[in-house]
Amino acid sequence: MNLTDNVLSFGAGEACELSGVAFKRLDYWARSGFITPSVRAPRGGNKARRRYSFRDVVELTVVRKLRDVGFSLQALRQIQKILRRDYHAPFAQAWLISDGHDVFELCKKRSEIVSVLRRPGQLCLPTMVLDVGATAQELMQLAAAHLQMTVDEIRERIAYGSTIQAKQEKRHVVTV
Repeated sequence: MNLTDNVLSFGAGEACELSGVAFKRLDYWARSGFITPSVRAPRGGNKARRRYSFRDVVELTVVRKLRDVGFSLQALRQIQKILRRDYHAPFAQAWLISDGHDVFELCKKRSEIVSVLRRPGQLCLPTMVLDVGATAQELMQLAAAHLQMTVDEIRERIAYGSTIQAKQEKRHVVTV
């Protein structure tokens, strides 16, 4: 874990350790474009090592937890597509709930719970909640212990990195 272009970033090994995702799976997800490192990703023949942001590690952890419950990669790709298209949120920012067969998104603005996988947009009453906020807090505590820092220092570095990343995304949208 270090600062890459003033953004708190994690190497692939650290991302695996924190998220619980096996390196082989992480590598496949990055190569297939499912979950790619947002701080630094190799392009073409570039041998640069992958660097993952804290948000990427949260996303990896959420996806791993959904895989552990039994959701297929195909289902997770469909959920990711719908979350990004309809709710403008990646896994790391969504409020997800599951009953083991479907994944639901808590729409804070409308105070509704809707199906994301089986019947996209349909209102539901699910039974299991995946608390992404608690997952992020757990990861911050692990990162703080790993770096011998306080959780507040980690949170400050993440906030600083998110500000830089948002500025870079705005520049990217303008130049595309």
